[in-house]
Formats: sequence, structure tokens, C-alpha cells
Amino acid sequence: MHGPHTLIMRKYLYTLCFSLLALPILAQLRFQDKLTWTEQPETITWAGSSQTLWSFTTDAAGADAGAREGKVQPVYLRTFAAQPGSNYTVEVISTSFEPVTVPRGTTASFPEAFTFSVSVSRQPEGWLGKVAAPAIIQTPTGPQRLTALDIRLVRTAPRPAPRMEFATRSVLREGNWFRFTVSETGIYKLTRDFLTNDLGINLDGVDPRDIAIFGQPTSGKLPEITNETPPDELTELAIAIEG
Repeated sequence: MHGPHTLIMRKYLYTLCFSLLALPILAQLRFQDKLTWTEQPETITWAGSSQTLWSFTTDAAGADAGAREGKVQPVYLRTFAAQPGSNYTVEVISTSFEPVTVPRGTTASFPEAFTFSVSVSRQPEGWLGKVAAPAIIQTPTGPQRLTALDIRLVRTAPRPAPRMEFATRSVLREGNWFRFTVSETGIYKLTRDFLTNDLGINLDGVDPRDIAIFGQPTSGKLPEITNETPPDELTELAIAIEG
């Protein structure tokens, strides 16, 4: 086709009637773990100060099985395959704790609240979820360490994407515009010869302070995450004018 063409799309309004037959049941995950603590925690002395490293293993199946790592503030951590864009809440079915003695001469500070945190992130192999909670807490009667727990992770509906706000006035509404492209990221020099001969700009009487370059902050392939909001307006780029 040659010459300008205008494509007119007519909108039709359809009324759809449907019956709600069943509500979808959101997926649930259940973790039932037992924690086996080392008989004696490891004490490390450095610069006159001693700290205790607490470690345990769980009977969880999969990648978390048998993992043992000593920490001053041990954390129960469980990973799971998450659904994209979903939130998760933790329902505690049961927990078991036992008293623990802090070795003399060492300092220890444990959180007082036993709370869970859940995070979801995108990894090269897919979406990964993590649920974590302190494995030792401080109670009015002394430190207590977690020995077993039974929890359920409930997936909630994904949050709706925020409504996109468009620019009310485009920068293209004023001035004379000329288009050029760059193939690689870097610093470029635009000469007077390029502006006049390649772009056909008449620079007679033009105030250099009125020259500006606009573009998009991103380029190349489209982002893999489709819920990212792309800019709908050109962004002014930083330039330096000599002469």
C-alpha cells in the first residue's frame, strides 16, 4: 500500500450473560516439619566477645532436606514453587517449643514475637516463594526454640494491576521535531554537519538553549514481565552543547 491510510475500528458493545457455576478454590500448601537441633551449639570468640551459633536440620523433603547452617539468630525457612503475582498468608495449625539454655559468657538477642514472613520473587527457573519465621524466640520465662510446626499457606488472588495514567499533554505538541536512531548504548556526538546535512535542520537563528533531545529510557526487547507499565511520554535526555 502507498500513501497514508487511516484504519477506522468500530466498537460494538456486547452484553454477556453468564451463570456463576462454581467459585475457584485457591491452592493451599501445607508444611509439617520437625526441627532437630544440634546437641551443643557452637561458640565463637572474636575480639573479646563470644557469640553462639545455633543450628538445626528439618525432615522436609526436597531441596530443604538436611540443610544445616549455624546462625546467631536461627531462622526456619521453607521454599516452595509460587504462582506468579500471587500473595500468600500463613495459617498456623500447631507449633511446639522447648526451653533452651544460652551458654554462659555469650551474648544472645532473640525476637520476642513468633511471626511468619512470606516473599515471592522471580528466579531463572521460575517463581520462588519463601516462608520464614524465627526458630528461637525470647519469652518471659527465657529463650524457647522451635521443635515442630504445622502450617498452611493459602494463596490469595493476585492484586489487580494499577490503572495506567497517561500524560495529558505531549511534548510533541510544540516545536520542530526530527528523528534519528542509535544502535548501541553509549555517549554520542552530534555534529553540525549531521544536523544540517543528515537531518535537514536549518540552524540559522537557532538558539542552542532551545535544542533538546528526547527518547525512551528503555530500548531493545520488550520486558518479560508483562505487568510493568511502559512510559507513554518521551523523556528528555541529558546533553552538553559546545560552541
